[in-house]
Amino acid sequence: MSSTCGYLVPDKEFTVGEFKKAIQTILEKDQIIYKESADSLTAGDRSLSFFTRDSNSSAFAFDSADIHDTVNRRLIPEEWGIGNGAKCQKCQSFLDEQLSDILSDLYEREYDNNQETDMAILPVICDNCQHTNQLIDMYFESDVEIRSQYIQFINIENEFHPDKVKELGDFLNCNLKIFYSLI
Repeated sequence: MSSTCGYLVPDKEFTVGEFKKAIQTILEKDQIIYKESADSLTAGDRSLSFFTRDSNSSAFAFDSADIHDTVNRRLIPEEWGIGNGAKCQKCQSFLDEQLSDILSDLYEREYDNNQETDMAILPVICDNCQHTNQLIDMYFESDVEIRSQYIQFINIENEFHPDKVKELGDFLNCNLKIFYSLI
């Protein structure tokens, strides 16, 4: 079964570690997230205040959260089997199928080796013209980012509250771009 994820992506680069510290500090203070352990963030007691509500809302707005803050750039949003309209730079052929296979293999390798990869330089070879594309240089029909810093909320029930996202961006001195995806 798939889950809906929400991403908040800053429009500027922070020093590695600075983004995580700043966003985690404010979201913990506001009880949006709760640090369960060193590597585990869950919904805090006031998590619903950060999201729009409907009458079917549960006690918490999401299951878990992950703050990505490294030198390694990632494709946002992660889409499993849906595709982002990735196209070859040279012949404009769609590369979603190849990209999906490459990302699947990459995630498995990263899991097995417990080591993250910079996706920006990931080679994607076009089956049509054999051109080797790097992910960072590819054209996408869907709105995507390839960034090293973001926060991902996993299994959200509702969309982010725009005013709360703006307040958080103001605190971080940046704009936060919102993405939603199914994983």
